[in-house]
Amino acid sequence: MAEGIMKKRLLFKKIKNVELSSAGIMAVDGNSAAELAVKVAEEGGVDISEHRARLIDEEMIEKADMILIMDSEQKEAILKQFSEAGKKLFFLGKFYEEGNEEISDPYGQSVFQYRLCFNELSMAISGLFDFFAKSSKTHTGKS
Repeated sequence: MAEGIMKKRLLFKKIKNVELSSAGIMAVDGNSAAELAVKVAEEGGVDISEHRARLIDEEMIEKADMILIMDSEQKEAILKQFSEAGKKLFFLGKFYEEGNEEISDPYGQSVFQYRLCFNELSMAISGLFDFFAKSSKTHTGKS
């Protein structure tokens, strides 16, 4: 859901110089998104019906400037396998000012949990965009 939300925001804001990709620590390559994730994302105006899972790998870690993670389980698993990823890891939830740094994975839970996750992701991604907008103004000297 996070990748879908992010892609929609990038398209809406006409930002083209960002490459993003979703990958998991326990993903089965090629699997479709969970049915409830597709349904809830669609309710939020985001189409993830074509999404296919990918397992994170060393090439992705090396190419990434920033790796957004949802919880400490992901952080531990990534660092265990790819210790060099440490400086690139950021909790997406940190960008959600009312949120916790961790966003729980709703997989296997109720539609309510998927909706809660979708909302948390949306707020965190808004916060991420705000962070980069402020950062860009600081670096260009604009206020």
